[in-house]
Amino acid sequence: MKIHNRQSYLTSQSEGKPRNRKAPKLTQLIYFLVLAILFFYIVYFFVSRTLYITEVGFVEIQKTNISSERGGKIISIPLKEGEKFKKGALLATISAAKTCHTIVDKRVDNVAFDIDEQKIVLDGLLGELALLKQIQSENEKRENNAVRRALEINASLNSSRFDNLQDQLELKNKIALQRAKLANLESRMTTLGNQVDTTMLDPGCSQESILAPADGHVFALRRQSNEVVTRAEEILLMVADDADVFIEVYLEAELYKNIADQNTMEVTFPDGQESIAQILEVNSSAYTTPDREWNDYQPVVPNLQVKLAPKDESDIALWKKFDRYQVEVRGEK
Repeated sequence: MKIHNRQSYLTSQSEGKPRNRKAPKLTQLIYFLVLAILFFYIVYFFVSRTLYITEVGFVEIQKTNISSERGGKIISIPLKEGEKFKKGALLATISAAKTCHTIVDKRVDNVAFDIDEQKIVLDGLLGELALLKQIQSENEKRENNAVRRALEINASLNSSRFDNLQDQLELKNKIALQRAKLANLESRMTTLGNQVDTTMLDPGCSQESILAPADGHVFALRRQSNEVVTRAEEILLMVADDADVFIEVYLEAELYKNIADQNTMEVTFPDGQESIAQILEVNSSAYTTPDREWNDYQPVVPNLQVKLAPKDESDIALWKKFDRYQVEVRGEK
């Protein structure tokens, strides 16, 4: 029996060179690019933190609080949220707070009293004149009935008629003077009527109509019809068409000197558009830190509240487009 040392076909072949694989090199290149990008990002982050102030701000359009001057029940609010209106449009109607009563100006009241008094005097003079005319008429009748004693009676009648006519003339002069006084008082009353409202009502006795101070739209309704509001309580918020727009950003207090040395900052909006903002105000602010509370004491961290506005008026529309959005604010250190 023969035993042959048979070699495997695979092991009997020459080794040769391994195939050149490209996949590992490509993977290494990707790793290298990722590390390079990460490295440059870290460098950019620290450099930007060193050279620039970068923080998040919030865009805010100035809103007007519409409230009642005296309070009461809301009768109606004819507008809805987002609805536009013109200046002078009715925004809300508030019910009367109490029963009406008239307040008359004292000067007008005094002149009115004088007019009434002079009218009484004038009526008396006119009555006296009418009485004299009646007496004259009766005397003329007596003359007609006493024809037979014409000569004697005529002499006395002529004397009586002369006295009567003289009295009438004096009364007519008094009446003319009295009418002139009345005309003067009525003219004075007209002048006072143009200066003061003679039927002025207590504001609390009439309905309060709240009118729009400018063109704009309703931003938010805080109350509904039939609800009761107190004085100066917010009923709705409106945004005027020409309302100001600004950005509020909070920075560390240590950056005050850097902010004070510059007038503008760069703003980047969510869609990538950029704008230049002008620094309007820099105010001090603070917030508590409950996580660092110790023995019922919460440390207060001071910071800065910076208010920005568009430097270029052409950017106002862009700013208003992103009302209540977060934006990136950047300035130099």
